[in-house]
Amino acid sequence: MNASGLLHNRRFITTLFIMSGLLLAFILASLLAARFLPPTPMVSDAGVAICSTIAAFLFVSGWRAMDKQDVSKRVWGLVALGVGLWAAAEITWAFYELVLKIEVPYPS
Repeated sequence: MNASGLLHNRRFITTLFIMSGLLLAFILASLLAARFLPPTPMVSDAGVAICSTIAAFLFVSGWRAMDKQDVSKRVWGLVALGVGLWAAAEITWAFYELVLKIEVPYPS
C-alpha cells in the first residue's frame, strides 16, 4: 500500500527543509541586524513581503499537488487563500511605506 499526502511527497519535504533553513537564516540575520544596526523600514517591510509571498506560493503549490479526492484539499485551499491575502496586505503596506512614502491609511 502506497502512502499518500504531502508529508510523503519528496519534493514537498525537500522544499520544507529548504524554506526552514531560509527562515532560520532570515531570523538570525534579523536578530543580528537589530543588535548592531538601526532598524530600517526597507529591510523589515521588504523581508516580510518577500517571505509572505513565498509562503503563499508554497501553500498554493501544496494545494494544487493534492488529489481531488483528498478530504483536506478544501482546508489547504482556504489556508492558501488566507496566506495569499496576507501576502497582498504586506505588499500593499510595503508599497505605501517604501514607494509612496506616506502614512498607511487608517484602519489598516
